[in-house]
Amino acid sequence: MECFYINVEAAAERRRVIEENFHTYKVPGWFLSRTRAVDLNDLAGVAIRGRIREVEKACHMSHRNAVEESIGAPGHALILEDDTAFGPRSCAAIERAVASLPEDDWDLLFADAMIGDPVLMTRLLMMRRELEPLGRQVLLPLTEWPHAGAAAYIINQRFKERLRALVNIAPLDLPYDILLREYVMRGEIRAFLVVPFPLMPGIQGDESQIQPVQGIETDIIWNGFRRLMALDRDLGSARALIARLPDDFIDDESAIFARVLGASLSNKRVMK
Repeated sequence: MECFYINVEAAAERRRVIEENFHTYKVPGWFLSRTRAVDLNDLAGVAIRGRIREVEKACHMSHRNAVEESIGAPGHALILEDDTAFGPRSCAAIERAVASLPEDDWDLLFADAMIGDPVLMTRLLMMRRELEPLGRQVLLPLTEWPHAGAAAYIINQRFKERLRALVNIAPLDLPYDILLREYVMRGEIRAFLVVPFPLMPGIQGDESQIQPVQGIETDIIWNGFRRLMALDRDLGSARALIARLPDDFIDDESAIFARVLGASLSNKRVMK
């Protein structure tokens, strides 16, 4: 599997972390290449039409460059943002997911995603609880799962040039991940989510390079859940991230319901 990770020139520490992580867990036949991310300096003096913020335009163009680079590589390609982390079973889980579908039946496979609906989050967590002890995984059609994020996705080798055409658009009015979601919902991209998530956000991603500080609590919630859903998860890492939420962020009703829901999911619960 050819993997392309997106990284700005100044983010040397992120570069070091993801490369060390990849080389720790890669299996034979897996290769990692860096795609230089477009940054705000590259956009200075360049008029790029579109309603999204400049940093989101840079993100879109960075993914577009990674897709472009993947076209010259053999086979399917994994596109990564540089705050993504592998675990001991990541490569095997991705290979198994790719092999589980006929090549003509899919365009993108997401190895991680942001799910914001509490009902869907509960359903996913229950799926993970059932699947992981059995060493199983499922592929969920993303048309049925409202999602965000494009931190880790596999491009079918047949679909590379078509994806390049779909994302090479102007003006840029939607963030890259939301644009992909729109294509998925319209049926122009056949995408699936692998559960449990083969990949997860690394700790270097706790401080987003794209999202504004306002609303950081939402990023904490999303990333905490992504870590909880990861195949090779670290519950301590998820717990530490969620602990960063302000004490007064959760209202009384939500706190009580979270306790009730948590108790109902507990392995200690006696069914009646």
